[in-house]
Amino acid sequence: MDYSVVLDDDTIGTNLMAVQVAHDKSAQTVFDKYNVPWGTQWEFARGVTMKQWSWSDVFNKLRGSRALNFSNDASSAPRVREYMLGNTSNDRADVSVWAEMDREQAALVENKGRGLGLMGEWHGCEKWFGGQIRQTVDILDLNDGVESFRLGPITTAKRSYRLARQFGSRRILQLKIRFKQNRDQLADYLMRRKFVICGRVFVPLTPKDNKIYLIETSENFDRQSSEFFGDHLRLSFNRIIESLNPMSLNGKQPVAKWAARFTLLLSTSVPAVAFEPENMYLIDDVYADGDRSKTEKNMTDGCGFINHTALKAIVEEMPSEHITEIPTAVQGRIAGAKGMWTLHPYDTHDQPHIWIRESQHKIALPALKREHCILDLLHTSRPTGSSVFLSAQSVQNLSHNGCPDQLLIDLSKETLREWIEPMLTWTGDNAMVKLCSFLDRWWGISQSRRVRQAQEFARLLQQRLADDDVLIEDDDDEDAVSDRTRSQQTGRTPLAFAEQAYELILANFEPQSCAKLSGLLRDICETKIDGVIDKCRLPLPESQGFSAYAIPDPYGVLQEEEIFYRPSRPGIDPVTKMRMDVLQGEVIVGRYPVRLPSDMQRVKAVDHEKLRRYCDVVIVPVQGSCSLVSLLGGGDILFILRLSGLVEHFQNKRFSEPPGQFMEDYFEREVKRVPQFCEEMKNAKNEDLQQRDEALQKVLLLDLPDLKVGIYSKMHDNATKKFGYDAAETIRLAHMFTTLLDAPKTGLRVKPNVFADDCRAHLQDPKRTKPGILDRMLEQGKTMKTEILAQHDNLAGRNSGESPPPDPILLNPWNAALSMTKRSSVGVYNEDMNALRPLRISELDRMRAHVEKCRHDWDAKCRKSQENKENGAKRSSGYSDAMLSITKTFHSFDTSNILLYSDTDARRLMASYAYTLNTNFGFSMDFHRLCQIKAESCDAGAAPVRRDFDELRTFPSSATKQM
Repeated sequence: MDYSVVLDDDTIGTNLMAVQVAHDKSAQTVFDKYNVPWGTQWEFARGVTMKQWSWSDVFNKLRGSRALNFSNDASSAPRVREYMLGNTSNDRADVSVWAEMDREQAALVENKGRGLGLMGEWHGCEKWFGGQIRQTVDILDLNDGVESFRLGPITTAKRSYRLARQFGSRRILQLKIRFKQNRDQLADYLMRRKFVICGRVFVPLTPKDNKIYLIETSENFDRQSSEFFGDHLRLSFNRIIESLNPMSLNGKQPVAKWAARFTLLLSTSVPAVAFEPENMYLIDDVYADGDRSKTEKNMTDGCGFINHTALKAIVEEMPSEHITEIPTAVQGRIAGAKGMWTLHPYDTHDQPHIWIRESQHKIALPALKREHCILDLLHTSRPTGSSVFLSAQSVQNLSHNGCPDQLLIDLSKETLREWIEPMLTWTGDNAMVKLCSFLDRWWGISQSRRVRQAQEFARLLQQRLADDDVLIEDDDDEDAVSDRTRSQQTGRTPLAFAEQAYELILANFEPQSCAKLSGLLRDICETKIDGVIDKCRLPLPESQGFSAYAIPDPYGVLQEEEIFYRPSRPGIDPVTKMRMDVLQGEVIVGRYPVRLPSDMQRVKAVDHEKLRRYCDVVIVPVQGSCSLVSLLGGGDILFILRLSGLVEHFQNKRFSEPPGQFMEDYFEREVKRVPQFCEEMKNAKNEDLQQRDEALQKVLLLDLPDLKVGIYSKMHDNATKKFGYDAAETIRLAHMFTTLLDAPKTGLRVKPNVFADDCRAHLQDPKRTKPGILDRMLEQGKTMKTEILAQHDNLAGRNSGESPPPDPILLNPWNAALSMTKRSSVGVYNEDMNALRPLRISELDRMRAHVEKCRHDWDAKCRKSQENKENGAKRSSGYSDAMLSITKTFHSFDTSNILLYSDTDARRLMASYAYTLNTNFGFSMDFHRLCQIKAESCDAGAAPVRRDFDELRTFPSSATKQM
């Protein structure tokens, strides 16, 4: 059957109900008349959705005056607020966002596929690629048929992805749900609608990570297409779908799996290397005993080959400060394929070549075009981070599989002591330098700063904070990164406690004399202890744990139950104190999530000469009766534990099969396949076009997040407590959880009666008949927490009931300014000073009033937060937004009318006065300026340095070891 005839209809998607998110016909006419750039239109519309002005205000303003230069977004978008409200702000507009918007627009109009990358410099940006702008719309409410939307600010995204690079960031919209909504009700709402912003129509394409991605189509609403904006290059919705995932070539699969493939285009990635079509090969997988009927028999599942030339090209394309040597393996997307590619063992071609396994091939495509031949890079193999953690899941597995509970409890005590002791060492030679180095190393401060500067390259290198180690599933949501960077964008207090403490120590504060710093160190200790005892996150000793991507043995030399691992940065064996080049001996391996007894396995790490060129990856055998990784959990990262006490007691368990008739008894399947769906679409074409379009949207939205995954995770935990780790019911719930993880691709849904029965039986937290390993570790941790915090409080003088007095150095600027307002003795100089006294008093009073107004707002917000805390409410993102707003107000003080003080001196005085009123308030308002005042008082002097340069510095461990 030729399925293409079904989607060869440009009316597909046009028959959905149009929802006007932000649109006005009259204003749109003016926008189009003056060729107002898209980003500027967005800013006008955003103000309307935020109720800062109305569409009639916009229309009247534009019709009556053209005070804005609409030549590009960089010149007009940052000035929209000032243009509409007539006020100015001291906040420096982030022109780089709008400059990037103009770059993308120029690339769209050029129509050469430049946004895909690998075409060199573009409008002042080297090695430019598109997809770096983010447009969001929040759905605030859908109650009683009343829709409420708010446009978010256009920002430079902390991630780029193929869909946005191919079609342009401005054509992609992220719809975010800001309220709790039943999944089925939300799907029913979205499948019937298309969304209009400033005359442009966006249609839902696919969901991912609690967001729905919409794409702009060629349809217009109350406007005509304009070649000036490149509207003639847009595609209709059906042609967008056919260009990305053509039904005509992907008919041999369930329609749910076909729809799920669109999410491959949303993976955070960067364009890395292009291949000629003739240098791209499709190769078969290796199967145990030649058995293709079971997935566990596929020994090479998801991993192909890439040659040295291509890997070298990747290194040359990436910034040199991020990748300096050829990685062993890369994770990426290319030509409808996904997975890992590792260095080809024999190839010597001088052109980039790539070999794609059949198991990697997810989307069949027509004749390859340029966009299909670019490897979009997600991750590279890399050295294990500064620490590897055990989690509650792995601890329970170790305990069940024979590791003594007391050994695990002792491990938690030892590791906690090792982590906390440096935090409580405040005296001695170079104590503060060592404390600073410790904070930097174990809390990943330098790494997090590189994340902020490197953006998408940082994710590529997996440079996460130490507390976000690879044993915890990666969060693809750029909002998390955005939260970490907002303080740097405003130049105010860093959000992370560890970074605040780090900067205070650098500025010459000491915890004995600074209540702010000692309080931060206490909070850090408490947070770390809580992480260990509540979340059971146990950091392993150095060189006792590793994590890396797993690849199949390229030479076939490993035997069953053997692995090979060589770190690129050899460690020191803590027992023998000898250099460890290749891991050897008995070890435990696993992948998260760990739910079944068999999800961790004891294997033998061996050395083999042929494999020594492969580093920072775990090589698993292609020999044996089944794939080793198929026995483990389903994550990408494999972890290795080599603590001898754990390994020697660990006993492997056979794979725990799900109960008989598992799928039939507990799930209902979306059995509809692509041909059947196409036939239904074709029949509906001649009857109800709206119904046809809604049917397509329903399929595309099948991947909407389902809370049942998290619920079954909780129910499995409860069953473990109630029945035991390997009880039949616990095993069933583990399989329910893992099956639901893949449900969007398989079309499986839990039967309603099964879900209801499971919730009644397992959702309430049961009481254990006897304490388990996690309970015992929790009790031990609580005891240690009390001891450690008491030790801290004794050092900080809290036990005496007195806190350190305010720092006189920070009080001095304001006090010195006040002393200048007092009448001086006679003398020519003093007479001049006395003549300026009224003006000086007036200017200081203006500063005082502004600071006190901010203090009033700050106090009110703190009181509200405390009330919510006492009522058991969690601190919301609204709290951070409100505090950020107060900080912005503090810095919005206009110093242009201050005559006796420079802008720098005036802001220095305001920071000092804010500190005088309340130390925490002062640091909240101008953290960096107070640090600057303190640093300048140091006998050794302060080193002036640019903020962006400073954030790239780190403490070399070798230097602190010599102290």
